Amino acid sequence: MHTMKKTTVVVHNHRISIDDPKRLARLVKDAAQAAGSTNSAAHRIGLSQSFLSRLENRKLKSITARNYQKLKELVGEPMLSDAVDPPETQHALREYRKWLQRERPQEEERKRLLQLWGYLSLSYPSYVNPLERALKQHEPVRRDVAIARVASPLLAAYSTGEIELGWEELENTWSARERPQLRRYLNAAVQAECVLLKRRPADRRARQVIERRQDEL
Repeated sequence: MHTMKKTTVVVHNHRISIDDPKRLARLVKDAAQAAGSTNSAAHRIGLSQSFLSRLENRKLKSITARNYQKLKELVGEPMLSDAVDPPETQHALREYRKWLQRERPQEEERKRLLQLWGYLSLSYPSYVNPLERALKQHEPVRRDVAIARVASPLLAAYSTGEIELGWEELENTWSARERPQLRRYLNAAVQAECVLLKRRPADRRARQVIERRQDEL
C-alpha cells in the first residue's frame, strides 16, 4: 500500500523551508536561461547572483519570506509554491485561487465596475483610499473581488427596474447630517472589506494556517 510522505511547513523567523529543492533548482535555471544569464535574472528581481546560484545547485534548505516574494516575480507563484511548499499548503492555495475565480466578475461586468470605481475614487477619495491601501499587499485578482463586493450593489438598480437604490440616487439623497447617503454606504462597505483584508498575503497566510493546524494536532 502506498504511504503518503508526511510533510511539514516550517516558518521560523520568516524563513520558509524548501520542500522540493530539485524542482526549485530547475525553475531557477529555466528562468535564468530565459533572462540570458543567472546574473541578469538576479538583477531583474533585485537578488544577488550568488543567491540564485545556490538555489540552482541545491545548496539552500530554506529561504526568507522576502526572497520568496522576489522569486515569485521570476518564476510565478503557482510554480514556486509547488517547489517550495508541501502538499497541504499547495492545496490551500489551489482552493483560494478557485475561490478567486468564482468571485471575480466576468469581463463586461468588471469593466462597468472599474468605471464606477474610477468615478468613486475621484469623487470620494477619502472613502475609497483605505481599501486601495489595504489591497497593496494582495494580488490583483483580489482587488477585482474587493471592488466588486463594494461596487456591485450600487449597480443593482439597472437590473432591478430601479427597485434597488443605485449610486446616483444615493449620491443625491442626503441624510440628516447633510451628507450624501452614498458616503454612508461607501464608509460601511469599504470598512467591511478592509477588515477581511487584514491578513497576510495568500502564500504566507496559507503557511500560517497549515502551521496552526499542525500545532493543534
